[in-house]
Amino acid sequence: MTAKSGFIYVVLAKGTNRLKIGWTADSTLGRLQDLQVACPFPLELLAVLPGSMLDERKFHARFRRFRVHGEWFEASTPVLDFILSLSEQGFTHWALAATGRARRSRARRA
Repeated sequence: MTAKSGFIYVVLAKGTNRLKIGWTADSTLGRLQDLQVACPFPLELLAVLPGSMLDERKFHARFRRFRVHGEWFEASTPVLDFILSLSEQGFTHWALAATGRARRSRARRA
């Protein structure tokens, strides 16, 4: 397993209770577009944070009891709470998805 840096992302298959936790070394928007080709449901990028493939595997292990298939997980309360905590920590995602670039971004607090 490589420690190559990149981005861990969480994608929601709209209309389902399924989330994909994945990793990419490249553009998260590009990865989302690649995934969309093979998915019958519209996909929405929920979270992006810097990390390695090893970090991604740690998230998979953390949520293994909610695994549905491969890198797809049930959108359970613990998984959704984790995603919310990312937002609270300042790992924003809407701006990242719009630019096609993932980078660590601190949300402005009102």
